[in-house]
Amino acid sequence: MKAEQYQYAILRGKGKLPAEAYMAAYKCDLATAQSGADRLENDEVLRELIAKLQASAGADSDGILMEITAMHLDIIRDVEMPVNARIQSANALARIYSLDNSKVEVTTDKALTQLLLKGAAKN
Repeated sequence: MKAEQYQYAILRGKGKLPAEAYMAAYKCDLATAQSGADRLENDEVLRELIAKLQASAGADSDGILMEITAMHLDIIRDVEMPVNARIQSANALARIYSLDNSKVEVTTDKALTQLLLKGAAKN
């Protein structure tokens, strides 16, 4: 998922209406937001994430970020997952933590953890 999709999910989890959340995440006009929000609301993975976030309503954004990070770390560590899915999760975390994708190395959990901590410290 893209960083904007995560932002959309977080905003929806906090109770924003779909078009409202889309406009904030993608910085677009209302017409674009309405059609884009419809598309995102039909994405099964995103729907599940939004449901989880809404279930934990009132959670602060740090808690939500930790949940998203944990989900991606589980994918990265799961040796049964296809390599491309693991790399996509690493790239998603890099975007979330505003890291340069070229610096992301998925070789070890320790290296990835250190990289994520560096990125989190920048924010």
